[in-house]
Amino acid sequence: MAAGCLHYTRHNRRGAVNKWRSGADYLKPYLPHHHGLLLEPLVRSVEDYLEAMSGRAWPELKMPAIRPGGGGSPTARALPAPGDRGDDPPGQE
Repeated sequence: MAAGCLHYTRHNRRGAVNKWRSGADYLKPYLPHHHGLLLEPLVRSVEDYLEAMSGRAWPELKMPAIRPGGGGSPTARALPAPGDRGDDPPGQE
């Protein structure tokens, strides 16, 4: 997903879309969180970016930030304590 953000800042639509799509698809089995990171807001933001990039005009998008314990969206935030075993993707328990 970070590579998609880099492509976006360089106005490379194809590169951004391809990296965002593959990154979101890779993370979806780990939703909503994995190893203390809340991934759902990040994946949702990238899905919104993909929708915005489907038009002809170049959209003005705010890139995500990953901050431990951070606030605001879009972010992948560290959870205070994972607690449960929801860290494994389906079928990997």
